[in-house]
Amino acid sequence: PGEDMNIVIKLHRHCLENKIPYRVAFCPDAVCWTQAPDSYRILSSQRKRWGRGNLKNMIEEGIYMVLRPKYKIFGMLTIPYNIIFETLNPYFRLSGLLAILGYWLLNMTDWHTVVIFSLVNLFSCFALSLGALFIEETAFSRYPKLRDLNKMLLFSLLMFAGYRQIGVWWRLNGHVQFLRNNNSWGTMVRTNFNK
Repeated sequence: PGEDMNIVIKLHRHCLENKIPYRVAFCPDAVCWTQAPDSYRILSSQRKRWGRGNLKNMIEEGIYMVLRPKYKIFGMLTIPYNIIFETLNPYFRLSGLLAILGYWLLNMTDWHTVVIFSLVNLFSCFALSLGALFIEETAFSRYPKLRDLNKMLLFSLLMFAGYRQIGVWWRLNGHVQFLRNNNSWGTMVRTNFNK
C-alpha cells in the first residue's frame, strides 16, 4: 500500500534496523494536501480506508517494533501510542457507550450520572480541540478574521455531536474490511481545484 503512514513506518524500521542515521521532520506548510471529500459517501469510503490502513500497518509492521528498545522512541512511544489511541480507540469508545447503556438498562445508574459523564467527556474533548486550535493559531495565524476563528470554535464543539460517533463506526467498518481482506480503495471522485 502507498499510504503515507505505511511509508513512514517502513522508513523508520529500515533506518533503525540498518543503523542508518536519519531524521523525519514535520513540515507545517505542506506543498500538497489530501483533497477533502465532497460527499458523505466519499468521506465514508476514505475514513474506512484509513481505519483499514491503520490496522493493517499496526499488524503487519508495528507489531514487530512495539516496545522494543531496538526501535528507540518510535517503537517505545510512537507505535504504542498509535495502537492505543488510534487503532484500539473505536473499541474503547464503543465499549464505553455500551457500558453506560448496560448500566442504565440494568438500573445501575441514572440519567443524571449519564448526563454528567457525557458533559465531562464532551468538554474534556472540546478542551483538547481548543488547545490544538490555540497552538495552531498562535504559531501560524491561519484565521485572521474573528468570524473565521469563531466558526472553527463552533465546528470544534459540533464535531462531538455525531461526527465522532460516525467516525468510530467508519473505523470499525474499516477493521472489518481488513479482516475480510477487502483492500479496495473504492471510488474516489476528484473535483477540480479553483483558487
